[in-house]
Amino acid sequence: MNEQLMNEYRKYLACREELTKVFKFEMDSMLAVCAADACSKEMAVDADKIKACEKILKKNTGIFSGFRGNMELPLIMMLARANDPEEKLKQAADYHKMLKKYHTDSEHLAYSAAILTDMITPERVEEIGERSKRIYQLMKKEHRFLTGSEDVVFAILLAFSEKTDEAMIEEMEECYRILKERRFYEDAIQSISHIFTLAQGTAEEKCSRLTALFDALTAAGKKYSKNHELTVLAALTLCSVPVEELAAEIIAVNDELAQQKGYKGVFGTNKQTALMHAVMIVSNYHKETQNVNDAAMMSAIASAAAEQAAISAMLMIMIVT
Repeated sequence: MNEQLMNEYRKYLACREELTKVFKFEMDSMLAVCAADACSKEMAVDADKIKACEKILKKNTGIFSGFRGNMELPLIMMLARANDPEEKLKQAADYHKMLKKYHTDSEHLAYSAAILTDMITPERVEEIGERSKRIYQLMKKEHRFLTGSEDVVFAILLAFSEKTDEAMIEEMEECYRILKERRFYEDAIQSISHIFTLAQGTAEEKCSRLTALFDALTAAGKKYSKNHELTVLAALTLCSVPVEELAAEIIAVNDELAQQKGYKGVFGTNKQTALMHAVMIVSNYHKETQNVNDAAMMSAIASAAAEQAAISAMLMIMIVT
């Protein structure tokens, strides 16, 4: 492992340790995602500010609010990055109110509203809400039982694309058909198709990079999950780094993680989830090489999509464990 990647790995461990101190009773899986996201945004973990933001969130939202529940910790971390957390939450609540005109309310919709506060002014929320509704309805038409509330986040991010709605759905379906042949879980394929549609290149090229990386890890004795964790691996393949190099880096980070507290032993993080955490660290290391439009907005969208993929994977892990 080179020194730059080792530094990224150390940053993740330090951030995860600090978050564990602040949120002693939070699930390790969600702490890992938030630690990786904090590292990707060069965010120092300020325990006092994070706790203050937790109080702000609980003071200004009800227990049944979409801003609470499973998405609470990611939202607290988002507030902690803001110069004015109270104003940030107020703006997110305003965006959420507007988005509810177009989508059924859920914790994912509330999270989408918070994401949008970093991306657009209030004047554009209605436009994005209206287009995302059309995109979501097209998703639902193709896969009625696979499309759920978590897909609203992707529909909203896809609403920024310059591609037509029909062209995006066609590309998603092509990705879906290609990956289904590999017997990956259909829920994971659905999310991956959304992520890939945000990126440049053909469906064939993007799917080939994912399957090549998956196979490279398998050949090295690292059994990567075919379920929701696969979406995180897919997000990594949007970078321009050769697959063989990515596989070697994931394996190196995974081997280091296996020696750390929380990962080793019978009660440590299971091997497939730990491998996903290694992928998140490598993704942060290569975040500047994402194969997306050069515009700053598209880079922000790709980052949000990768974060949503990790959160969705962690939520599913929490449900089944």
